[in-house]
Amino acid sequence: MKKKLIALLLVLFVFGATTIAFAQVDENSDWNFTFEQMLPFMQKMHPSWSVDELQQMFQGCSTSNGCGSGGNSQSTSARMMGF
Repeated sequence: MKKKLIALLLVLFVFGATTIAFAQVDENSDWNFTFEQMLPFMQKMHPSWSVDELQQMFQGCSTSNGCGSGGNSQSTSARMMGF
């Protein structure tokens, strides 16, 4: 019984650690797009919006207080937990 419990805890720990490692995105990652790179996708999602409106949304999401979770920065809850 103890071996099964230890094996289960080990699997859960490894799964959790790898999930956190893959979820971490740094400043130099490929996930930092410019407005020009994102414009075609944004126009597909919001076809009735003007380029100015899309640029305002992009800039708002790229700041530390935009898009709910903080855009490119960490969310408030993640900062509180020390991530």
